[in-house]
Amino acid sequence: MNTTGDNEKSCERKNDDLETPKDDSMAPQVNYLNMSIFCIIIALCGLPVGWDIGTIGFIISTATFKETYGNSMEGEASISSLMVGIIISSFNLGCLIGCLGLSKLTSKIGFKGTIFTGNFIYLLGSVIQILSGWFQLNVWLMILGRVSCGICCGALCVLVPRYLNQLIIVPRKDMYLSFFQTSICMAILGGNLANFVLKHDYLKILSCQLSIVLMTSCLTVFLPESHHYYVSKNELDKAFQVVRRLHVKISDDQVIQFIDQVPIINTLPNGWIKDKKYYKPLIQCCVMMLFQQLTGINYFFYYGSIIFSSLAINTTIVSIIMSVVNLVGSLMSNIIIGKFGRIQLLLMIGSAIMSLLLTIYMILAYISTPGTLAGMVLITCLFIASFATTWGPIPGILVTRISCNSNDIIGLANCVNYIANCLITVITPIMISAVGFNFSLLFIISLILSVIYIYYMSSL
Repeated sequence: MNTTGDNEKSCERKNDDLETPKDDSMAPQVNYLNMSIFCIIIALCGLPVGWDIGTIGFIISTATFKETYGNSMEGEASISSLMVGIIISSFNLGCLIGCLGLSKLTSKIGFKGTIFTGNFIYLLGSVIQILSGWFQLNVWLMILGRVSCGICCGALCVLVPRYLNQLIIVPRKDMYLSFFQTSICMAILGGNLANFVLKHDYLKILSCQLSIVLMTSCLTVFLPESHHYYVSKNELDKAFQVVRRLHVKISDDQVIQFIDQVPIINTLPNGWIKDKKYYKPLIQCCVMMLFQQLTGINYFFYYGSIIFSSLAINTTIVSIIMSVVNLVGSLMSNIIIGKFGRIQLLLMIGSAIMSLLLTIYMILAYISTPGTLAGMVLITCLFIASFATTWGPIPGILVTRISCNSNDIIGLANCVNYIANCLITVITPIMISAVGFNFSLLFIISLILSVIYIYYMSSL
């Protein structure tokens, strides 16, 4: 029976064979500086994803946004809970389209070409949102712009881990793969700081998106294309050059041997659903990404402003504190994941801690006295720190391992992630209005189930 561990080991054996040619007496020396710089630039492509998470909750709560797109009731403009959910989840709908469709362009135009295409779509979406707000046009035009931005980000969430995985030519890849999550956390903090500095001018916040995507596009110019892509296109001379850039010292024979060992890019064949080799890792990846969304992290990030404003807490300051904790936790995870071998155990520990924290959070919400407000903020920060060191980066790393770098499996797993994200963002404001903090029970139950699932998969 093929288990998560079996799939991981089979992929790692292929990667180890690729990374360490055995026949030559002088082992090739990896250029760690070049490889690290390339990884950082690729990971920075996650900035647009984090920027939306860090800003959208604040944007929809501003008076100017409500005046532009809301309905006036008793002299005060407001937006219905359902429309709030639709506006926020429209980005996730775009992500779903991007990871299903746009990410497949990598097999035709390569990783760099797909990044440039996605960034162009993101620019168009940002311009549509800005014009919609500036001229006070229909809210559905704003939603269209958010869908366009989401298409880019969905594709990036699929191709960036694959791009990193192919350019990292050392056996211990986990630390480098977690850079992507760290860049998302950096952008969340940047978005919160923009909220604080720019106050209620949401159009200026949207304008910052343009500079972010232009910066990542300029940096992408300096990246090498993946040698895996060149091999798949039989452009061996270009693959030869990329391999040389990734090494300080390597002989021509070793380069040839290295290129000969590059695996064929995996796509799901016809009838793959009947083949355990494919459908088992697909199910494992999808369940992993589903549990990531059901941790409840976006309950705080998307709706933190709404939740804490109802408790008369300064939402902007709290959001910045949450983002700083998230970034610090993510930076710590780079070290922890690099040194801690059993990352499945880390997930189980994270789930146990987060379920306990959510339970305490719900109890404090019921008490709701001035003394408990600081406790709720503290519990929220501890929850985010636990997520940032465990469930933030690790599911993406496991999906990359288990999928054996298959674009189809990674894409479908991310689709499950965004469908779950989309549903949660739509129903959260409605559920908060209906049942209040009891909504946390859904995430507590999910976290407990995730411990059971990971333990079961690890024990097989």
